Amino acid sequence: MQPDDAERTDRLERQVRYLLRRAGVDPDIAAADNGAFGVGPPPAAASPEIVALVRDGKLIQAIKVYRQMTGMGLKESKDAIDALRAGLGLVRRR
Repeated sequence: MQPDDAERTDRLERQVRYLLRRAGVDPDIAAADNGAFGVGPPPAAASPEIVALVRDGKLIQAIKVYRQMTGMGLKESKDAIDALRAGLGLVRRR
């Protein structure tokens, strides 16, 4: 490995860790995930407060709290809450 390669690798690893944190995912958990990373909502969606809101059917409030906790956008937050609902078995099938 060339010296420039080591610097590039280090910079890329820092960028990936930053992006994982920004997405609400603990980089250490993602690294130990054995390929399952990306399945289901980020960990913040499983906070007790959000789970309680989802169970009570207060989805808009759950999305708002999730957005405040993670800084994610509306679509990403809605998708995470929908994934949490599915994980809790609260999604109705048509």
